[in-house]
Amino acid sequence: MVADQGDSRRSDYDAFSRALTIHHETRSIRDPWRHGLTIRRVCPAEKSAVVKGVHTRPTRLTARLPSIAVLLALVLLSSCNGSTGSNGSSWSSASPGATYNGSRLISVVCASRSHCIAVGLSGGSASGTRTRTLIEENAGGQWTIDPSPTENNGLGSELRGVACPTTTHCIAVGSNSDSTSLQTTLIEENTGSGWTVVPSPNANAFGHQHGELTSVSCVSATHCIAVGQYESSSGFFQTLIEENTGSGWAIVPSPNSGGGDSGLNSVACSGAGRCIAVGSIGIGSEPLIEDNDARGWAIVAISGAGGLYDVTCGSPTHCVAVGFSGSPIGDEQPVILENAGGGWSTRHSAISYSSGGDPRAALISVTCASSTNCIAVGNRPSGETFMAEETGSSWTVLPGLRIGLTLNSIACVGSDYCVVVGEKGINYLAQALIVENTGKGWAELDGLSSRL
Repeated sequence: MVADQGDSRRSDYDAFSRALTIHHETRSIRDPWRHGLTIRRVCPAEKSAVVKGVHTRPTRLTARLPSIAVLLALVLLSSCNGSTGSNGSSWSSASPGATYNGSRLISVVCASRSHCIAVGLSGGSASGTRTRTLIEENAGGQWTIDPSPTENNGLGSELRGVACPTTTHCIAVGSNSDSTSLQTTLIEENTGSGWTVVPSPNANAFGHQHGELTSVSCVSATHCIAVGQYESSSGFFQTLIEENTGSGWAIVPSPNSGGGDSGLNSVACSGAGRCIAVGSIGIGSEPLIEDNDARGWAIVAISGAGGLYDVTCGSPTHCVAVGFSGSPIGDEQPVILENAGGGWSTRHSAISYSSGGDPRAALISVTCASSTNCIAVGNRPSGETFMAEETGSSWTVLPGLRIGLTLNSIACVGSDYCVVVGEKGINYLAQALIVENTGKGWAELDGLSSRL
């Protein structure tokens, strides 16, 4: 069993809509319901918004956010200063042991019990600090901060996904933002001699290179897939898939649903040419699953409202995806989809709420030790954490961690070692969160976050 756990004719509304644009520039905070929604300040050049990588028009988003989110968004209405972005031409590395206000970890992977890597961002406070990439490593019992490149110009850089095909080779993906909030893809690699930036392609829209990557999966040191989204010339966001088979990264064709917004949040590969990517269409309008069986990427038909945040595949015939169903703001229910070789089926109805409490929640991350032993983590609209475990054929809600935490990612090695990462607090007051379970219950470790 897995161990316990937003000219004078421009209205104020227009300005507020820009403030609610989500997860496209790196000055972001988690929303008060802590289920994956991020709110960030955006410059006037921005015209669209995204929820956890799935974009939509600001008018549709603001109409659905409660007043508490409005108050949080107003904190982010600051000027758009900054030097001209160079799209990666000038870089610096954070020193070990020195991070910045607003630290948060977004993704974690463990190649073994003695080697885990977590990535995210720090900085980006309301005072105008650039966001910086944040990489923390546990290589033998103690977490330390690895130096990682950050663009010196523009608004900064962030990392949102990481994969380690071996203990000495890891890939992290994310985005850079220039001074106009234009995002470009970012891929960093460590083959044993430290983290460096490697060339990554972008989609061409509005005469600019544009894109962001949210997740990466590797089946070997020479074959990796990264997914995300970009804003197309039509003004809608479209899926973005990049592949490296040993000769550098290249964009591969990926389908989209209809003429609206589509985005990918996670990818899992269980073998060469066999990968699953998940995301959403619109703001939780529909879940999105794309499958690649070596013949190219195709959308898998699936019904229901909601969105998917993460997927894991233990084998080519067994994958689990998690997210939410229903409204994405306040009324969501946890959703678990499973494919055991015969197509995707919904498992959220199998969750037992024997511990009582509010059933509303969204699941953000999932990991499986076997086809019948998985654990998923997420957050409740109330601000509490949410954890569920599968043992055999049913899922059970586990006791949550203390209030005030946001859980973003989980990784387990075997059935008795798990690490969860996220953040404590919000915005520029946030601190990186690492919670570990070695079979004796969950322990919150000291965060590697310091003040500027």
